Amino acid sequence: MKKKEIVPLNLSTRKAQGLNLVDSSIFSILNKLDSKSGFSQTKLLSNWKSIVGENVATLIIPQRLKPNSQTLLLKAVNPAIVTIISHQEKTICDKINTYFGYAAVTKLEFIK
Repeated sequence: MKKKEIVPLNLSTRKAQGLNLVDSSIFSILNKLDSKSGFSQTKLLSNWKSIVGENVATLIIPQRLKPNSQTLLLKAVNPAIVTIISHQEKTICDKINTYFGYAAVTKLEFIK
């Protein structure tokens, strides 16, 4: 009797009800949408800790880039943090811009 070869299941190419599985598709779709504006909010969110550092990343969370400006809207985990972080605004903007390779963000704004 001939042995059957076991082939590992490749989920990224598997079809489910005629649609590609979400695991590999969702980030490519989001990146395509982000790339139209030239600024990848998906990249910023997924790499936030490595961009600004773990200490800062635990205090503020990026929300979105303000339309037609270079202002990044952030949410602070505690309102008292806003004053402390505002003193580090230039440093945080520089880290974000270094990551993207151009002046993507020039101002930080906090939302409630």
